[in-house]
Amino acid sequence: MGKNSPLATDRFVPVAFRSHPLIFWFLAFLFATVVSVAAGWQLPERRAYWGLTIPHALGLFSVPLVYKYCYLQFTDWSNNASAFILTTPAEMESQGIQLWMERELQFFCGSAPMYWFAIGISVLATSLFCFSENYLVTTPYVPKFFALLVVFASAFPAGLGLYSIFSGLQMLRRLGRFKVRVTNHKFGVLSTGQMLVNILIAVSLAWSGYVSASVFGIADFSKTFIHLKWPVLLLVVPTFCFFIWAFVLSQFPLHRRMVDFKRAELSRVEQALRGFDSVDYDMLTMECREKIEFYERKKMEILNLPEWPFKFSALLGMGTSTLVMLWPALIGPLLPTFAQITASVLQF
Repeated sequence: MGKNSPLATDRFVPVAFRSHPLIFWFLAFLFATVVSVAAGWQLPERRAYWGLTIPHALGLFSVPLVYKYCYLQFTDWSNNASAFILTTPAEMESQGIQLWMERELQFFCGSAPMYWFAIGISVLATSLFCFSENYLVTTPYVPKFFALLVVFASAFPAGLGLYSIFSGLQMLRRLGRFKVRVTNHKFGVLSTGQMLVNILIAVSLAWSGYVSASVFGIADFSKTFIHLKWPVLLLVVPTFCFFIWAFVLSQFPLHRRMVDFKRAELSRVEQALRGFDSVDYDMLTMECREKIEFYERKKMEILNLPEWPFKFSALLGMGTSTLVMLWPALIGPLLPTFAQITASVLQF
């Protein structure tokens, strides 16, 4: 990736903000929030209106911020790839792993399919909130139009982010074509899983805003959770399945390469040990006995090497990121109770 190539989320930033694109997205967040508060101030359902628009307005800033963070995570990880990649496929020999990584990370700069996918996400999100019977039901035309405009604008960078995540996971799968060196420290192949956990946690923080909009933007909290229907269900179920697929399946090819490495190393050590099978133990010299002890220790070290590019703590991190992403939907069944308690307090 060229150092001067803007990220996909930064290509729509005005020229005056190209050097500091996050400032532009922060100003966009402030503008959308202020206008949303003003537009909903006189509405009978202003709580629901703000619950829908403000989280989406926040997405105008949080998504480009997380997008930049994910790009930095990928680049830092790729710079260390030579520490655990042993060989590259024949067609990559002339380039080396570093150039291969740079070419693979070009997806962060955007492409026509990425932009069309983001537009599709924007249209889908806007349609869900526009035609659902639980959102913006009695909102006048002008405030409703602005709310849907905020949803559309916020869903576009979110679509760019989703497409980039998918592209990054595909890159990890393609990395499974390479032979790897397996070590126990976090700077080797285990850095892959930690990098992915860091990214998924950051993504979950940004995505939780969209989930919260689908929950707190509901016009009537007295409805049961099952009546929330499409927006929440279309966010919760695919999100959970996606996280499982993202973390495990994307690293499965690397897992196979790690097993191949352990098998090859173990075979080499056992072959060395078999050289002493024909010698009576009492006839072994001190040097031979030290070699046997060395190979036995080496064998145990190899058997204790990891077979997946992440530690158990990374699985806990994945579970945490899933809960962070879905927390608004998880408390959805309690909202009617909260609404009743609030109403009782206000009446008192």
